[in-house]
Amino acid sequence: MKYNVRVIMLICFLVAFPHFCIAGSLDWKHTLTPTTGGTYDYFGYSVAISDKYAIVGHHGAGTAGLAHVFVWNGVSWEHKATLEPSDTTSSAQFGRAVAISGKYAVVGDPYYSDPVAGAGIVYLFDLSNLSATTHETAKLSPSDAPGGAVFGTSLAVSDKYAVVGASNANQTDLGIDEAGAVYLFDLSHISAEMTQTAKLRAGDPEQSAMFGHSVAVSGSYVLAGAIYETINGNAGAGAAYLFSLNDLSAEMLPCAKLVPSDSAINDNFGRSVAISDNYALVGADRGKINNINTGKAYLFDLDSLSESMAETAKLTPSDGVPSGYFGHSVALSENYALVGATGDKGPDGTLSFAGAAYLFDLSNVTTAMTETDKLANTPASSQDYFGYSVAMSNSFAIVGADGKNTFTGAAYVYMPETPAFARPALSETGATSATVQITIDSGGTSAVTEQGICYGTTPETEICQAVDSDEHSFSVTLTNLASGTAYYYRGYAINTSGTGYSSTRSFNTSITSGNAPGSPAAVPLSTGLLLVLFFLGLGLLRLRCLS
Repeated sequence: MKYNVRVIMLICFLVAFPHFCIAGSLDWKHTLTPTTGGTYDYFGYSVAISDKYAIVGHHGAGTAGLAHVFVWNGVSWEHKATLEPSDTTSSAQFGRAVAISGKYAVVGDPYYSDPVAGAGIVYLFDLSNLSATTHETAKLSPSDAPGGAVFGTSLAVSDKYAVVGASNANQTDLGIDEAGAVYLFDLSHISAEMTQTAKLRAGDPEQSAMFGHSVAVSGSYVLAGAIYETINGNAGAGAAYLFSLNDLSAEMLPCAKLVPSDSAINDNFGRSVAISDNYALVGADRGKINNINTGKAYLFDLDSLSESMAETAKLTPSDGVPSGYFGHSVALSENYALVGATGDKGPDGTLSFAGAAYLFDLSNVTTAMTETDKLANTPASSQDYFGYSVAMSNSFAIVGADGKNTFTGAAYVYMPETPAFARPALSETGATSATVQITIDSGGTSAVTEQGICYGTTPETEICQAVDSDEHSFSVTLTNLASGTAYYYRGYAINTSGTGYSSTRSFNTSITSGNAPGSPAAVPLSTGLLLVLFFLGLGLLRLRCLS
């Protein structure tokens, strides 16, 4: 393992600021239901969401299990396709794990029994080619085909890679049983039958640690949980491992190990994991508060990496209960975190495993944090297991409740009542003009009556300009701007519930030679550019790990 300090200089000057379209609460709930199913079918055991696509696992349905794809059409979530494997086995549980990103979805069947019992398999689906019933584009399996490895226990996918956990895999060469493993698949070269590009191992594998019980991927990092690993003599305390994808090899070891500062016996740290550009989030659903196993989640700052690192913040519920299983599921999106608590006792505190999910605002991280909002099913019942699975993307959050109605199951998508946006994008900039693209994810609970862009030279000072367009994705060209100047912009839209805003972004207009002496442009371009890059580089000095 090695660490490398690199100065990252962003020549395009495009910067994100901590204003996210969720705006602190998720008010509007859509219920997702399958086209078929019954009791003990476990719809909602697994969920994932990416942009306007959601996928829900339904591993008890059909012959070998199903998964369902839903698409946001601007008004509601429409059932678009039922995913099925082209082959089945008697012990199959297709849909027990799901993941989605861009044009691809992956669905795991960890109990698939070919070539040996419990070997597991994962199926890749192309979302650009959906029909009412859709079969896989490719099958993913490990080259070492470990028996009983339950390959497909956990899944994550990005535009480049699919990541698959096999939490019971034996490390045969090390003589360690059920240590677990994680497999990485390159999606730039898809074939009908695929084996891994890389195999990821824990830095210090341990028997029955279940490394790979949870996985996540974002950009150049993979995160994997080992929920039963022993830490400082504490059995079952758990750990999580971070891997860099900057230097791939067939066998990879982690560049960092994540362990909480208050690690304790049977915390199950690593039960769930999530990762974004800036943060890693790890759930410990048996974590203790005042010696009560309420559950916790831990936030780690990826800008402050070290080989062995403790958390930046602890996330806990303000109304946590014993055996609340807070941290059973976690998700990250921009500056928000969502944490499932399957053991929550419902609104009146009397229901067993009604469940809840807690939303945290990460725009102002402190060492100890409680929720901004709490999501709970209404009406709630015992054994709903609301929050068993959670996921987030842009302005949408999805929560699975696989126990609803005697384990028929349900899933719910939450979004703001006011219009919600995808991240705006800068498409062109000049000395006195700039063109930006604004996209409204959702108009909210009523029709949008006005939409446009607000901009100015500070985040607080804005000129708002309405755009006459019937489309929810529109381009705006800003003119008469000052050269060599920083501008901030965000989209806005209005409906009867209020005004929604996108995240705030910025750009710099270019410098012209005709500016008055004494202005920023009076500094020679080459010198000025070097100075800007120098100071920007200092501000963005980041510690990155390379495996």
